[in-house]
Amino acid sequence: MNALKRVYRVSAPMQGLLGKATLTRPAAVKELWAYVKKHNLQDPSNGRIIHPNAEMRDVFQVSDSIKFTQVPGLVSKHLKPVSNE
Repeated sequence: MNALKRVYRVSAPMQGLLGKATLTRPAAVKELWAYVKKHNLQDPSNGRIIHPNAEMRDVFQVSDSIKFTQVPGLVSKHLKPVSNE
């Protein structure tokens, strides 16, 4: 199966943030980006910087800011492969 189409089980903390139980990796990043936009967490002067709210800080164990390039790695820690069985 193509790695981009592989479905993953989303961790409970990230489910609380995104409201989804299973996602592909690209879809998880897209959902998180939608969350950032919805809650106005993007830095107005540098769109590649995210200022996480309390919920994001708790889920991803980060403090002040996140570079958008860090998002895929943070998301990956909350994705577990769905069993093929």
